[in-house]
Amino acid sequence: MSVVIGTAGHIDHGKTTLVRALTGVDTDRLPDEKRRGITIDIGFAELRAGDESVSFIDVPGHERFVRNMLAGASGIDVVMLIVAADDGVMPQTREHFEICRLLGSEAGVIVITKASLVESAMIDLVRDEVNELIAGSFLENANVFVTDAQTMRGIDDLRKHLLKFSCDRTAALHKAFRLPIDRVFSQKGFGTIVTGTIAAGRIREGDEVELYPLDKKARVRGLQNHDRKIEEASPGMRLAVNLAGVERSDLARGMVVGAVAAFETANVFDASVEVCHGARPLKERQRVRVHIGTKELMARVSLFGSQKEILAGGRAFARFRLEGKTALLAGERFIVRSYSPVGTIAGGTVLDPQTSRRRLNKPAEFLTAIEGALSDTPHRMRTLVASKEAGGAMLTELAAFSGDLLSEIRAEMDKLAAAGEVVRCGEMFAITAVVESIESKILARLAERHAAEPLASGFRQEDLGKLGDRIAPSIVHEAISRLEERGKIAVEAELIRLASMGVSLSSSEQRFKDAFLHRLEAAGLEVPRYADLLSELTVKGSVSAITAEKLVRLLISDARVVKVSNEFYFSRKVMDALAARLQTLQTREIDVSKFKEIAGVSRKYAIPILEYFDREKVTARKKDGTRVVI
Repeated sequence: MSVVIGTAGHIDHGKTTLVRALTGVDTDRLPDEKRRGITIDIGFAELRAGDESVSFIDVPGHERFVRNMLAGASGIDVVMLIVAADDGVMPQTREHFEICRLLGSEAGVIVITKASLVESAMIDLVRDEVNELIAGSFLENANVFVTDAQTMRGIDDLRKHLLKFSCDRTAALHKAFRLPIDRVFSQKGFGTIVTGTIAAGRIREGDEVELYPLDKKARVRGLQNHDRKIEEASPGMRLAVNLAGVERSDLARGMVVGAVAAFETANVFDASVEVCHGARPLKERQRVRVHIGTKELMARVSLFGSQKEILAGGRAFARFRLEGKTALLAGERFIVRSYSPVGTIAGGTVLDPQTSRRRLNKPAEFLTAIEGALSDTPHRMRTLVASKEAGGAMLTELAAFSGDLLSEIRAEMDKLAAAGEVVRCGEMFAITAVVESIESKILARLAERHAAEPLASGFRQEDLGKLGDRIAPSIVHEAISRLEERGKIAVEAELIRLASMGVSLSSSEQRFKDAFLHRLEAAGLEVPRYADLLSELTVKGSVSAITAEKLVRLLISDARVVKVSNEFYFSRKVMDALAARLQTLQTREIDVSKFKEIAGVSRKYAIPILEYFDREKVTARKKDGTRVVI
């Protein structure tokens, strides 16, 4: 796999000249760079030897172009820290080194250039300066090469050494495709082209991709790696992508080409921040420049608790509110620079790119937990799901948090569900303890309602009242299903009740219920008005009007009585027999007159019964007002 090596160092220390000596490629492509003799923007080159391949990102060394340097530094695997023998360690040497350290660089090499300009004693002094700079850092044990591009001193040895670097990209291969854009241009006959270093995932010619944060999709017309046409690309490769369906004017450095619907864009995130030694404190409400991926955005800093500033050398959690949206991932490194005068003051790691999704009373506790879980997928998933409490976490949300493939996260969540740590609730997941808590509340509320309404055959979910704050409906539904499976509750149509609770009637209540049903069955289709029947039977049965209403509702829920209208109630048995008779008609068309004849009723009953049959899909009314039996 390709390794990306990035230069770092002060202006005029020979970074571009060194890359040209190693590869034969002049990375200064802009006319202004060639005219002025300085690197202004990032440049690219490749070194190949057999199956080995190294991509170079050459960055500008001038302090005015550090923002461009940062766009290139975000995609490198190996730092090539370059120090001129005739200058030694200079301001941008220190700043570039600090940026690479804060970005989490783990490998590198030190190159002392322009060796022919000084005596050996001076080279030794420069070595000492460099050793002092890198003490205790990722470069502390790095190889040091003394070179001179004019005489080619040390170039062959350095080239051989660089070709030995390798990177394990197994984890990156199992993530969604993502390429931060560092260059955009158009070419006649091809259209829009973007370049960048693949941060994760695979991409193939013909794939559909999404442009973040544009919310636009495009198709991959072609791929090139260092001017070679390829059909598929993988993490760590320098890539040029020819896009169809998007205009050059729509795109800019800092945007991300990624798998469709794989990422979320946001303008606020929580992070762990380390302030540079020797830098001014990072203060509450300070306006800063945030460099993340190849993007630069202005932002406001918020600190947690009563903290007002993070001192030099200090580390703490902070929230960044960006003045614009970008694709954010947990674990992504970023650099913080002061607004004015511009200078690097801190670096950090994104811990929660979905801050706006969470409503936490103690965010610092969550950030502490997630910081320790970034490299442990099961732990991270448990922590994320727990943070959503009864709101539940969607699979897409869990995958987008750190750019994982949806299939990988689904498999991980299925394992956690099988182990009983989480519960699948439709398309989302909740911690098992949260679902069990909701189950307990449902049982308690049902017990309260049964005690208050012993004649009720069951209750609708909304009758149970509020079960908690921001509870996802699918979690309540799953809690009810689990209780039913365990035999704790019974679910009948839209009603739920405790499985152990039936309707207990007194002798007078049972007499009323039997009498009401008997009168309806005896009346057939010419029933008395409901109000008259209820008044008559409440007096005879010695029950209150309120109790009588509840007993009628019980008959309806038991499917023994049908409410056709507010005025008329019928026996279910009688209505079912009438509906069956309609199905035997030779002609499907029916009007009020024909129905009166079939049912043997007056218009007073025919109209409400037909309207009821319309609602129950026994009959259907046509546009001309006639009806047909369905």
